[in-house]
Amino acid sequence: MKLHALMTTPELAGAEFSAPSWSTWRIIARLIDGDAHLLSSEEQAAALQLTGRTALPTTAPREVYVGAGRRSGKSRFGALVAVWPAAQEYPQLAAGENAVVVDVAPDRKHSTIDLDYSRGLVDGSALLWSELANATQDTLAFKHRTQLEVARRYCMDAAVARAAEFAAMTPQLTDYELETVARACRALAHVERESAEKISDPSLRAPVQKRAQCAAALAEKFEAARKLYRVI
Repeated sequence: MKLHALMTTPELAGAEFSAPSWSTWRIIARLIDGDAHLLSSEEQAAALQLTGRTALPTTAPREVYVGAGRRSGKSRFGALVAVWPAAQEYPQLAAGENAVVVDVAPDRKHSTIDLDYSRGLVDGSALLWSELANATQDTLAFKHRTQLEVARRYCMDAAVARAAEFAAMTPQLTDYELETVARACRALAHVERESAEKISDPSLRAPVQKRAQCAAALAEKFEAARKLYRVI
């Protein structure tokens, strides 16, 4: 099932997302699905304005970045996006294997909010609720062998702290995987640098700067591995 279909099926996502106030997010859902051609002429004009493009994409994007202000519905939409793959069935899974969807939040407060919104969607749908096998403060597990988990950014910090171990895996990663990890590390380095600039106490600023440097160094390793990958 595509995201727009989930969003506009009351038995799955309720009637709220079909309201006029969610029209822009429904356009974004179409773009995520790679179905810009299904937009009306008015919606296509709005999509061009939203994306700053002169032509709309014809395929589903690998990554989507949305800049939205407060109270714009971005957390609710993000919860819907997280539930979307978790609600799918994956027949290619091996026996005992689960498909895991990870929602990364900046802190504990936001991770709780994200999972509460996702849980609200599941609880509000008899179909989705019937598939729910277990729920904890960090995870929603489904009978069809998918799990929706929330992770806080300090979990990502811990992963970056193991840079040497992770970097040793580069020969086993595809070019796309290397690109994805490099981008994530660059983004984390940027966030940490901005955080460090706001800290006046040198003793508190130093560990944040160190995390930024570690993330940037790891990004460089993966980018270098990508170049080697292309040569090979």
